[in-house]
Amino acid sequence: MDTNNYEFGIPYDPVEDWRKIFQGAVNIYKKELKNSKKIIEDSKQELMSSKEELNASKQEKLDMINNFYNQGISLNVIAKACNLSIEEVEKIVNKSKSKK
Repeated sequence: MDTNNYEFGIPYDPVEDWRKIFQGAVNIYKKELKNSKKIIEDSKQELMSSKEELNASKQEKLDMINNFYNQGISLNVIAKACNLSIEEVEKIVNKSKSKK
């Protein structure tokens, strides 16, 4: 290809054209990468928030089970109310007792 051809009065340089195309592709890639990083960071924050809510909910359930037990409610009733097995309720109560 003859680089001495003029297009709109400007010398044609195929290397410069390819550089511009490549730089444009790099810029698009960088923008997409930045967007992807933002999405990942937002997802991490949502996950952490959900984890904190789940832990709080779990702690509330543990406290509720222990409160029921301390009020004299039978393990069988607590298990049915909390949709747990009697063995699971016993573990929770025993673990709570061992912490005291």
